[in-house]
Amino acid sequence: MKENSFALTGNRMNDMAAPRAVWKGFLKVGSVTCGVKIVGATSEASKIHFKILNRKDGLPVKSVYADEKTGKTVDAEDQVKGFEVEKDRYVKFESEELAAIAPKNSPDMEIVEFVKAEEIDPVYLETSYYVAPDAGGEKPYSLLYEALKKSGFAAIGEFVMHRRDQILVLRPGSQGLIGHTLFYEDEVRRKDEFAADAGLVGAKEMDLAMKLVDALKGKFEPEKFKDKYRERLQAAIAAKVETGAVAEVSRREAAKAPVVDIMAALQESLKKARKPVAREAPAPEKKRTRKVSG
Repeated sequence: MKENSFALTGNRMNDMAAPRAVWKGFLKVGSVTCGVKIVGATSEASKIHFKILNRKDGLPVKSVYADEKTGKTVDAEDQVKGFEVEKDRYVKFESEELAAIAPKNSPDMEIVEFVKAEEIDPVYLETSYYVAPDAGGEKPYSLLYEALKKSGFAAIGEFVMHRRDQILVLRPGSQGLIGHTLFYEDEVRRKDEFAADAGLVGAKEMDLAMKLVDALKGKFEPEKFKDKYRERLQAAIAAKVETGAVAEVSRREAAKAPVVDIMAALQESLKKARKPVAREAPAPEKKRTRKVSG
């Protein structure tokens, strides 16, 4: 059996490459400007992603778009985006139309207000980022960080990233600024929040509940919590690799174009050029005259 170099660390499942900046620009607070860069605070690398394979030959299967009615594959050049305004009624948009509407990434992030950090409902938080100073921006960056830390406020900024208008809340972390993009108000489904009835709770029940909370209270330590399913899945993958249950597939080679003998092709073309196919001469004026209707 071939020696396996697979390991649960340092493979495709845990390839923790250095994050790259998703946005770089200038953070503006009044007349104070600071060059900053934003990188993702979380990583997708630890998630296990499966590919769909053909059971027969083990090769990955590509997803395709098919016509709902005919089931036939629709090529990319025949695809267009549509928004359903009513059942089975769509308005169509070409890529160029959508590109013209989308905003361009902005070089600046404008701080528009400061709010108390505790007033921000976590339901609005979308994606987390680490915000770092760019070259030469260390001093104003540190000033903003210390001001937010001391005041208990968070900064609300507006900018364009990923061709989308974004709201970013900046708050002080343990040693630097952390940003969270926010959902807009109309994206949060407030009406789906259940309203608890305090009248259903008795005094004795409340007392017992508070004692239970007190008994289980602790410091938030996220490292205590593990994705047990992922750990079991990693163990199962490692076990299959260890037993040699790794299928190696031989990819189909693309059909090679036949080797063309240029000299022979030229000679054949020359022969055809010398012996033109006999054809009727076109009528002098009849075929050139275009009948205009109306």
